Amino acid sequence: MQARNLKATATQNVIEMEIYHPIYGWIPFAASPSDGEQLGIDLYAQAIAGSLGPITPYVAPALTAAMVQATINKMERDAILPRPVREFLLLAAIKEATALGLSEPQLYVTNNAYKKVKDFDASIVALRLQMESL
Repeated sequence: MQARNLKATATQNVIEMEIYHPIYGWIPFAASPSDGEQLGIDLYAQAIAGSLGPITPYVAPALTAAMVQATINKMERDAILPRPVREFLLLAAIKEATALGLSEPQLYVTNNAYKKVKDFDASIVALRLQMESL
C-alpha cells in the first residue's frame, strides 16, 4: 500500500495520511493500532516503523481570543452558570453570610455550594485574563 503525507495528530496513537486507492486515487486515511480494520492497524505499524516515510509532528493551533471565549461559553453553558447568575449567587451568599457574622473566607470554607460557584468563577476569570494577553 502506498502512503504519503503522514502527520501525527493531537489524538495519541492516530496518524493521518493519504493512501493510494486503485479506483479513487489518493484518499485521506487515519491509521491507528486500535483500528477496527486490519488495514488501519498494519498502516499504523508501518508508519511507526518508518517504512512509509517521515511523520510530520503535530503542531497545536495557536491559541486565539476566540478559542478562549469559546471555552468560556461552553463552560458557562455546561454548568448553566452565565456571569450574571454567578454574580447574583455570590453576592447573595456574601450578603447572607455577613448577616450571620461570617467573613468571605469563612463562607468559602463552610459553604460547599458557595465554594463551587466561587471556584468556577475564578476559573472563568483566569481564562479572561489569558484572553487579554493574546
